Amino acid sequence: MVNPNSNGSIAENARQFQDQLHRLLSKLTDTTDFIKNWPEAKGGDGSMHVERTSQLITKIHTTVQMLQRVEGFLQKDAALRETFLQCRIPLDLLDMLDSSKVNPDLFARGLLREALGQLAGLKRRKLALELLGGAITSGITGVPATQASAENVPSVKEEPTMNDEKDASKKRNIEQLEESSPVDDVEADTTTRKKIKLEHENEPEL
Repeated sequence: MVNPNSNGSIAENARQFQDQLHRLLSKLTDTTDFIKNWPEAKGGDGSMHVERTSQLITKIHTTVQMLQRVEGFLQKDAALRETFLQCRIPLDLLDMLDSSKVNPDLFARGLLREALGQLAGLKRRKLALELLGGAITSGITGVPATQASAENVPSVKEEPTMNDEKDASKKRNIEQLEESSPVDDVEADTTTRKKIKLEHENEPEL
């Protein structure tokens, strides 16, 4: 927990704070073992329980005093307090806190921070895989999708139909008639026009 790169005063406060934490944890462990090894009363003699209860109360008072000292270190040094709050709690310690119901709020916040960290890692992996997939696809195809689709469209060549040829023939006959018809011979012109009209009407429909 102590940062060797810190200046002298901060490093000294961190060492003292770490030492107080070790003492507090040792006292908590001692008190827990004392409660676990609580003897059973034999017969109707309750003096043993009275003595053990007095010892337990003394241990609890000592633990509270040591906890107040730790809090005092944190109140004096804002930078040390911020560093302590940012420390990550091991999952095994969180499991122990949850099983013992010591501090469920601390357990929940620790698990939430761990879950958010894992979620951020999964998002980074997903983004990297998407970029890799795009690069592989671009390397395989070699051309944009729009250009490839335009090149695959077959060209359609238009061919003249029978109706188009028939219309063109009619148009040529009319143009020839207009060019060859004399202006002063109206009867001959009318007869020729009727003849051409009859020829086209008698043509079989396709």
